[in-house]
Amino acid sequence: MVVTGGFSDISATMFNQYVDVLKYPELQILGCEMVFDKDGILDIDMKINSVGKFLSIDDKRIGYRRNIILMGDILADVNMVQGLKIDNIITIGFLNRPKNLKTEVEDYMTKYDVVIAYDGSWKEPLRILKEILGQK
Repeated sequence: MVVTGGFSDISATMFNQYVDVLKYPELQILGCEMVFDKDGILDIDMKINSVGKFLSIDDKRIGYRRNIILMGDILADVNMVQGLKIDNIITIGFLNRPKNLKTEVEDYMTKYDVVIAYDGSWKEPLRILKEILGQK
């Protein structure tokens, strides 16, 4: 289970570049979704509320999964899974446009296992997912 504070569509697209996510039906990505029509983005389905993210996710919502990859771009995103019964979690923080890189990286490292600064690569999240799925 991947829980993201951003758009599940974007995360799925990135993961799908290297891993055929359709081969893994147990791999689900929970995040907000873009709704398209023939002209482009029609709407944004806010499946995870940006203010009270942890209020919108419960064990039932994630199918009682106990292994989570959590991705977020603000410090509070790590709270999205607060109160869930989790056995294993890997947290990945995207530190976009830091004003003070040194201080903000230190703050992010207290909350996230992996920190990617600026418009950094998805290389590490993809490596982690491939390792979990048993791919090299």
